[in-house]
Formats: sequence, structure tokens, C-alpha cells
Amino acid sequence: MVVPGSSSPSLLVQTDSSVSLLHTDKLKIAWSTNTSALLSVPTFGHFDKDGIPDIMIEEDVGNKTKRVLVLSGSSGVVLWEMNLLFWTPNPRPASVLTLNTYSVFMLWGQSPGNQTNEMHSSFLLHPRLSQLLLERRNPAQDIVSFKAMLLERGRHACYLVLTGPDGRQRVEPGETEPVILTKRKIKDDVSESVALRVSADESITEDEVKQEFYRLRFSDKLL
Repeated sequence: MVVPGSSSPSLLVQTDSSVSLLHTDKLKIAWSTNTSALLSVPTFGHFDKDGIPDIMIEEDVGNKTKRVLVLSGSSGVVLWEMNLLFWTPNPRPASVLTLNTYSVFMLWGQSPGNQTNEMHSSFLLHPRLSQLLLERRNPAQDIVSFKAMLLERGRHACYLVLTGPDGRQRVEPGETEPVILTKRKIKDDVSESVALRVSADESITEDEVKQEFYRLRFSDKLL
């Protein structure tokens, strides 16, 4: 990632117990945040509007629960957080940059009210309306790979989901299990989603969040 005002890129360093930002020109740690049992590599995206990429991480806090955090790229402070249930394998979150200079984030898990093994959920997070997540429940499936990307510059963003056997299931000799690649537009998920409240702030409604997602235009600019 590149920090404005710096002559060289900065590196995000992940260890078993921390996430740190290293300025490569000075070989100096800009900030460091303690973590525990990260479930995947961090995801970059613009949550605030300071021009510096922010970082979404997920850590295992026990009892099949993960803590999802967005860290400020400039200081490492927590900008947003929420606990969700999760399953294994746990797909890594993704982000797509918008023409408004912030990103929208997509992640997977289960809300506290959805503890059945038959339904998993995808979530959409809008940084300007982060009091609510949009939750779309899907039939449970083993997600091998997940990626968000642009379909048409400035207009449509989609995500690809590869599902199939996760390698832990026993398959009898001669038997095969299908691997399926699915593509969906992110905006198509909006109409099929319901609001999941993150904070006690009730000033934002589900319809307001959905309308903001419908108005989004996306950018192919690199972070």
C-alpha cells in the first residue's frame, strides 16, 4: 500500500499476534495492533476518506465466532467492528472501490439469529451507513474460493464463488463431486437482503441502505 506523502510503498506485516504497518523508506513501524488467531490474510479497502487504504481483518475469538474489524490504514485504530458466527473454510472478505472514493465490503458468516447449519450468509457493508449490514442468506455450501471484481467500468460489480468438496470429506473410489462456479452482481443481492443492525443507532433504515447501494458506481482504480 502507498501512504500519501511517502516516497516508497509501505508494507503490512502480519504475525500470529499482531498486524503492523512498516514504512519501507525509513524501516520504521508506523503502527501496530494486537490480534489473535487471524482467519485469513487482511483485505484492503477505503473505509474512511483520508485516501489511505484501510484494512479489514477477521480473528477467531472462540465458540465458532469471529470478530470482524476495519483498521485505519493511517493509525491502526479500529474504525468498525462486529462479531459473527463462522464456518470452516471461512472465505476471505473482499472490497470494491467506488467512484465516491470509498469501498464497499463483502464478507461471509452467520448472524446470531441464523444458527442453522443449512443456511450461510453473505453480508454487504457500506462505510457511510455502517450501522447496518445487508444480509443475504444462502443454502450452506463449501466455498473453495471467492472473489469480487468489476463487470463493467463504473456500473456493475460482481462476485465469483467457487464451491465444491473442501478436501476433508471422504469420497469413495470412483465417485466425484461437482465443482460449481457461480457469478452474481453485487446489486442483485441487495433486493434479496435484510438489514442486520450493528449498533444501537436506529437513525438509518434498511430502505436507505439499499437505495445507497443501488446508486453506487464502481471504479477500476487500484488501491
